[in-house]
Amino acid sequence: MRDFLSNGAKKHSFRHHVSCIILTVCIMLSSTFLALAAPNTAAPTLETVQTESQKSAAYLMKQADYSNISNVSAFKDQSRSLILSIRSGYDCSDNIKAYLEAVKQIMNTDGTLNMEKNEYTPDSKDYYSSYAYLLLVLALAGEDAANFNNNNMVTLFNDILNAAPESDFIYSDANPNALNPYHLGIVNLAVESYSNEMKDYTAISEKIKNALKAISMEKGINYWGYSLDNNTHVYSYFYNMYTSDSEIKNLIDTVLTYTTNTYYDSVNGTFNYPDYNDPTKFNPNENSTALAAALYATYNNHELSSVAFNTLTTLYQSSTTPGAYTFFGEDSIFTTYDALYGLVAYQMSLAGKSNPFDVSDITKAVKPPVTEEPEKPTEDFTTVLNPSESPEQSVKNLDTDTPTSPATGDSSLLVLFIILGLCSLTLLVKTTNICKPKK
Repeated sequence: MRDFLSNGAKKHSFRHHVSCIILTVCIMLSSTFLALAAPNTAAPTLETVQTESQKSAAYLMKQADYSNISNVSAFKDQSRSLILSIRSGYDCSDNIKAYLEAVKQIMNTDGTLNMEKNEYTPDSKDYYSSYAYLLLVLALAGEDAANFNNNNMVTLFNDILNAAPESDFIYSDANPNALNPYHLGIVNLAVESYSNEMKDYTAISEKIKNALKAISMEKGINYWGYSLDNNTHVYSYFYNMYTSDSEIKNLIDTVLTYTTNTYYDSVNGTFNYPDYNDPTKFNPNENSTALAAALYATYNNHELSSVAFNTLTTLYQSSTTPGAYTFFGEDSIFTTYDALYGLVAYQMSLAGKSNPFDVSDITKAVKPPVTEEPEKPTEDFTTVLNPSESPEQSVKNLDTDTPTSPATGDSSLLVLFIILGLCSLTLLVKTTNICKPKK
């Protein structure tokens, strides 16, 4: 009888051992599969992001064509890619020289630019942005904007915007000649960057703020419909106003919440665009992914900017052309424009810097304000996500500053595996003690 009971206990103990092992393996495998299926939130190193941004900068700088610089759209595209390429750390000296020479060719003796008329909106105020882009390039190129080609471009920019009625900044279907929403943000950053030298800065900034409020809805910007693209092309340029104005902060927070809830697929880690034929449906999109990297990097959402970077470089890189990104599988210079913005914005965010189009770090250091500015309120670091560097802060070296802290998702998974392992071990020991025959 004793042998029978002993054998029964051994069999019972063996079955429990096997059950525990199977249970542990199943839990570990299911956790692993869930981790693999989830969006990739792992933060790359700064060096990795800079490598990708410089590859795209090299591609776009080789494709650059300044022969049609008098066209507002061409001025925007060429200026934008040049600014971002400079910010990436790529050597743009030849492109800067060619760009500035092309601009001088369309400049009148008083500094005004001979910009082509828009075929559909001949009185369009989009050309305001051409002056803004030029001022940003001049700062990054080390040129004195107050004496470029014998003209004070800062004063000219100030006078043009100050004389413009507020309606010039508020685009709508009923006011199509007003400044396109896609140009409003860059005008804002140029104004902010040169605020020390613009005598009418306060009045101009108030016009821009009122325009942003006028064109903003709960879903963001309605420009041929709502989209993540529209919201990035506008709100990513208003971070400084976001940190200094509670009304704008609440407005942008509402838009960011809507954008994330609507266009981000948290299961597959994709950033989507409304279907052209059915706005209630959304499809993964290359440009939306690139612009998501810029938007979330600007507002310091580390997890989503990491997901956007990982998705962009994994799914949408050209397999044949280094630095290029694709649209529906084909190399696209327009997708690459957006990709470079996402890459450089993320690169600068990792380096602790602000939006790449904000050149305050240059202009404010070179020309401090003549009159003392009123003391700014102490920033609440629970709400200020990515404050711009002050002139006194040292500029970090993009080549050496490589943060290596793990992403939140990685740490959580590691903790999960450790807890599961300990639980399984405890269960195994208890089962062994229970099933061991008493002497």
